[in-house]
Amino acid sequence: MQNHKLGTFNQVVADEMKEHDLSISNYASWIKEHYVNYDFVFKVLGAGNYVVAYSKVAIDHKDYALFDIFRLDQGKIVEHWMNKEIMPAYAELTNSGKF
Repeated sequence: MQNHKLGTFNQVVADEMKEHDLSISNYASWIKEHYVNYDFVFKVLGAGNYVVAYSKVAIDHKDYALFDIFRLDQGKIVEHWMNKEIMPAYAELTNSGKF
């Protein structure tokens, strides 16, 4: 999904994927209907069949610091949780920023 490339989306996301963000009813539809650009993935951690990715993501052209939590089964994403925070403008940062 980096640079909004969705060509392999259906190969890595299960059709019956469960989305745990209540503001998103269907993740596959949401990611295709909105401009979601994973600009940079800073950290990826995995344990068992869970993966957490910390990224800078533009959603509808607004920058977010985003944690994605994925549960995998048979090589596909079957569950997704998301925690995001709007990134302030660079001039408003009081330290080196989120990244």
